Amino acid sequence: MLEDTRHPVSFQPAPRTVRRLVATALEPAVAAVLFVAMVAGPARVPERVAFIVCLLIFAIGVPGRDRFSLPAGRAARDIAWSWASVVAVLGLIGFALQALNLAPLPFLLAWVVCTPGAQWAAVRAGHALLQRKARASTIGHEAVVIGSGPWGATVANTLAGRREARVRI
Repeated sequence: MLEDTRHPVSFQPAPRTVRRLVATALEPAVAAVLFVAMVAGPARVPERVAFIVCLLIFAIGVPGRDRFSLPAGRAARDIAWSWASVVAVLGLIGFALQALNLAPLPFLLAWVVCTPGAQWAAVRAGHALLQRKARASTIGHEAVVIGSGPWGATVANTLAGRREARVRI
């Protein structure tokens, strides 16, 4: 007989933006770079250990969150909670593998304490860069929202509320 040719409508997600790509990898990259920079100093951590720690940082931390639009205090709190969870997981892995003695304790503590500050500084730098780009941009975008119900109003209000996007509804 005849086949059923009806297919459910499916919408593909929009491609990721460069901003999202940077936001996804920024905090794990900062943590890994800071770890490698400290390893290059007098910490005397074997290279294989540093490599594995960097891989674990990315495995745990990616995909990160886009904190560029958050206020400074909220971004700091989010980063602190996120970093605490990454450190907890790394600590459990190190404990389970009996590998916590491969790096000197003062080095590990310095890294754990310095990393969230460096991550916060990177997020704030990204925020400032986006703000400067938005102020310098004279080109805006136009958007047409089709729909008169609450969903259409929500979409229109969301688009109009994004200052950095400069959208004219």
